[in-house]
Amino acid sequence: MVTPPTTAGSTNNKLEKWQKEAVAMISVGTLLEYFDLMLYVHIAGLVEECFFPKDISGMWILSNLTMCSTFLFRPLGSVLFGWIGDHLGRKFTIFWTTIITSIACATTAFLPGYNKFGLLATYILTGCRVLQGMASLGELQGAKIYITESVSGFRRQCMLTSTLTFSAESGTTLAVLAALFATFLNKEGILVDGWRLIFLLGAFIGVTGTYARFNLRESTEFADANKKLQISEHHPSKAKVDKLWFFFYFIMKSGTSFGIVFFPYIYCKNLMKSYSAAEVISQNFLASIIGPIKILAFIYLVYKYVHPLKILMYRTWMFLVFMFVLPFFWWNIESKTAIFLVQTISLILAIGDVPASPLFFAPFPVLKRARCILLGDSCGWAFMSVMYTFIIPLCQRFIGDYVIFGFGVILSIITLVGLEYLKRSYVVSRELI
Repeated sequence: MVTPPTTAGSTNNKLEKWQKEAVAMISVGTLLEYFDLMLYVHIAGLVEECFFPKDISGMWILSNLTMCSTFLFRPLGSVLFGWIGDHLGRKFTIFWTTIITSIACATTAFLPGYNKFGLLATYILTGCRVLQGMASLGELQGAKIYITESVSGFRRQCMLTSTLTFSAESGTTLAVLAALFATFLNKEGILVDGWRLIFLLGAFIGVTGTYARFNLRESTEFADANKKLQISEHHPSKAKVDKLWFFFYFIMKSGTSFGIVFFPYIYCKNLMKSYSAAEVISQNFLASIIGPIKILAFIYLVYKYVHPLKILMYRTWMFLVFMFVLPFFWWNIESKTAIFLVQTISLILAIGDVPASPLFFAPFPVLKRARCILLGDSCGWAFMSVMYTFIIPLCQRFIGDYVIFGFGVILSIITLVGLEYLKRSYVVSRELI
């Protein structure tokens, strides 16, 4: 039986000084990284005016490709950074992903528009989004693996990895706020290309995050596994991967993308077609505040000894019910309050691994863990980016919005089966310690 690591790092009740510093540095870095990543998602309307002229045929395809390329090419990043994480170390991965994000952000800030560079500018912008998507994947999951392998105690691991998700959610909220500011500058004619200033700020923030992580130690469990690799005939690197659990992990990550990005921000945007760009961003800003609050609530529940797997089970069941019930009310949702309520419910109940990330990591062998987690995560997000950019809109022509709710139901059911498999195969009896 595989259970979450509990021997990593100190066995004392209190974190050691270097562990506290590591958690702080990684949390700050994750917040800054996701600020950079999510800027484009919420400021795309302004950027597209510069790089995707509407009067040129076929530009909508390039525009959609640029939007989804952040997630579409993540599997490539998972192969690269997964190999780096399993061979060169966890800290090496999260250090370089921050640098790559900063470079991509700075390039976007200074990149001339279509009027000067033509299609070359469009292709470079898409390339920057690809790099940011690849790097952001290694960032959050790599940081969670690092914390899980550096800190002892399952309960503590769950709380600290959830803190990283809180940082990512907070970074998203700050990105929406920055997008709102750029929209204001553009609308008032103060600075037409105000979005460039925001991306430049993102690049500076990324450099700050890189500096914050420069002196990280290697994770304890990874270092121990490498030592065993050198002295043991039974190499940990030859341990087998549970392929069925990998599939469930992939589906769960697809559900995460559906519940926290596609449905609340992209699909609900269809309900706001009569809104101005500023109104849409304002609506999304209010919704984005829900994410950090939700994570804090999960951390509190774990602190009160509620088992993380139980939280996930209840949440996924409620999301399934939400997807079943929503079609009966969907066509009556018009007011900002009603739209905000739908966004809020989706963000709170969305399928995901928080606050039980260490449980999801444990079944994967230590020296294959980074590759498995990054590949499963990236494939899930890439799959959903293709679905909600191309496949779902095509299906909507035939069966309307029912395809959205049906897809959410399917993801929920498979996730519930996966959670039950995890419970029976790996967590038969697991107390919070």
